[in-house]
Amino acid sequence: GDDFLYGEQHADRFEFRSIRPNSTSALLRSFPADEFPPLIGVHGDRVAFTRESGDSTSLYLAMAGQLEALRVLTVEGELSARGSGGPAWSPDGHQMALAYSRPTARDNDIMLVEVTASGEMVGRPRILNLEPGPAWWWDVEWLPDASGFVITGWGGDHSPPGTNVWLVSLEAGSNPVILTGDDSGNI
Repeated sequence: GDDFLYGEQHADRFEFRSIRPNSTSALLRSFPADEFPPLIGVHGDRVAFTRESGDSTSLYLAMAGQLEALRVLTVEGELSARGSGGPAWSPDGHQMALAYSRPTARDNDIMLVEVTASGEMVGRPRILNLEPGPAWWWDVEWLPDASGFVITGWGGDHSPPGTNVWLVSLEAGSNPVILTGDDSGNI
């Protein structure tokens, strides 16, 4: 909307805040300063973020200004690890796409999580295996109709060298399609 998102470092905490021009900022989430703040995704007044604990990662959903966050799910492995980007909300705010690395995996898949307006998970998460496609990816950009997204990625057994842009459809049985395969440079 009309809000800008920014971070503020204090002695004892790190805050994600929003502000509109010529107004007072609002606190979205606060995290202890002794840990690097998680990557977040914001849709309206809902803030999604992940926290690692040992070999598992939890996805949380908080409402702007509320102190308590709802734990949506916990999985073995990593969700939205540094370098892959935070949770990416679909345009309608019903789904999130997150980078997912299973324990001992050497690549990123995509985990889709559907949530209600109040933050409850709908059904089970859906895992999109990107083979044949990039091994590592980042920068999820949803298509306006939420039928899929584009990602920037590299590697993979069946992909050209370098970094490329891929189209990922949510249609069952479809494979990622490289959009920049004819471009000889890094994207």
